[in-house]
Amino acid sequence: MRRAIVPLLLVLSATARAAVPLCVDVRGPAASEGDLRRLVLDEVAHHPSHRVVDAGCTSRLSVELLDVEGARFLTARANDAVPVRYRVSSPEALDEQVREAVTATLGADPVMLAEDPAQLSAVQRAAHSILQRGLMRYRVEIFETLIRSAPDPSFATGAAFGVTRGSENWLVAVRLYAAGSPTAREKEQRHLRLVTGLDAGLTWEASARASTSFYAHSGFGLQVLDFVGLPSEATGGADSLVKVGAVFQGRVGVRFLRHTDADLDLFVGGYVPLFLTNDVDAPLFGEGGRYTPSVQLGLGVGF
Repeated sequence: MRRAIVPLLLVLSATARAAVPLCVDVRGPAASEGDLRRLVLDEVAHHPSHRVVDAGCTSRLSVELLDVEGARFLTARANDAVPVRYRVSSPEALDEQVREAVTATLGADPVMLAEDPAQLSAVQRAAHSILQRGLMRYRVEIFETLIRSAPDPSFATGAAFGVTRGSENWLVAVRLYAAGSPTAREKEQRHLRLVTGLDAGLTWEASARASTSFYAHSGFGLQVLDFVGLPSEATGGADSLVKVGAVFQGRVGVRFLRHTDADLDLFVGGYVPLFLTNDVDAPLFGEGGRYTPSVQLGLGVGF
């Protein structure tokens, strides 16, 4: 389950940090200083984490090429960080060593690693909160499902297990759930035998620090529906239908005791299917199928 949350975090990481404005200082032998500067700027352009500017920079890259007693050394430093230094064995090796020096230096740039979240956009601050300072939390839930069926709605009792990661007002959540009818309904009625699914999405909490907070969540997932229908004269048994499809999920709730090791969560959520519940081999809902949204009302504990 924990691995399932990684793709969502990777998507958010693309917007978690704006490019750092970078000033570049290059020093070298007078005859080759211009060529060295072009090499450095060309390599910096391959690093979207930084943007070269002439003024107003928040970080500074210094690159120096020195000749010492017949040997040539390339040194690179970001601000006051520990520099990296390479011995240049030949003119042909300079290009590769500039690439290595710039990559190593910018990757450890203290300004980028300690970027002030206050300077980020709202989306970037949310991603920064989740990725840089987020905490992993597990959730166990019980719920009752109400789903459309014919002629009457079907009820099913279920449980869910989820994982969230986040801090402040934003969390990424992954949830696995299953529900079924505890007892069989009358044989002359269609009913839901099983519903299960896996979904993922983003949660916003109204308060970052209060003990009690309202929250809203939305996401997408896959859902499996297993219905049992009326007895079939052709087969001698009840018609059955299993359908798998994508769903949109929405959920609102209130979390209590958020400052403790085990918070309490009261919620109501809905699933909007992006498919019709139909099957040519099981005429449970007729040839046109049936639209089958569902609602979950439940209680959860996070730890």
